[in-house]
Amino acid sequence: MADEKTQTQALSQFSLSETDEGYLIEIEGDGGGSLTVEATPEQLDAIIDKFMDYARPGEVSLVPVHVSSVVDKAIGQFRDTKQRIDVMTAQIKADAEVDETARRLQTMPGIGPITASVLAATLPNVSSFRSARDLPAWLGLTPKPHSSGGKERPGSISKMGNRYIRRLLYLGAMGVISARRLSEPSTDWLGRLVATKPLKVAAIALANRMARAIWAMLKTGEAWRPA
Repeated sequence: MADEKTQTQALSQFSLSETDEGYLIEIEGDGGGSLTVEATPEQLDAIIDKFMDYARPGEVSLVPVHVSSVVDKAIGQFRDTKQRIDVMTAQIKADAEVDETARRLQTMPGIGPITASVLAATLPNVSSFRSARDLPAWLGLTPKPHSSGGKERPGSISKMGNRYIRRLLYLGAMGVISARRLSEPSTDWLGRLVATKPLKVAAIALANRMARAIWAMLKTGEAWRPA
């Protein structure tokens, strides 16, 4: 029983959420580490099927027989969570089509109905931010300064604020960059950034700029306009 309890606790330390790009699976380890997996709907179904194969009793099972029932139960909960998320996501997408703010936010590349709905529902009144720079700072998308050799240099992002919004903007930025990489090279700001910086650094920088544009759109009530 102790082994089953331990396995249940380990298997229950995951969260599943949906983004405009697909699904986000976050798994917390007992030692404090974590794993984040991004998956399309098809990839998520394949992951669930693979776990089912691992847990199925028989010669090919990679899970002990006494644990397989626990794994099967956890997978059932996972699949049920996915189904409920799909229902709620369909409603969110429908609501985003009739909400003026959500429709306006979707005019920006990288923002789909889920991100737009989350932004419209959870962001505070942008009048509380003095400038466009304050919103990405509030979301934790600005570098933390640190001293090196007597000079102030930007460090990693602060990761303060709403983690889910920050993640949605990051994934949206990754989608924009992926699409850009499939097109002809350009010399605009994003083209130069993608050509000279690592992918994750470029995505964070773009997410920061997206947050500034969101502030302007909510402040003025206008749709997105390319810089």
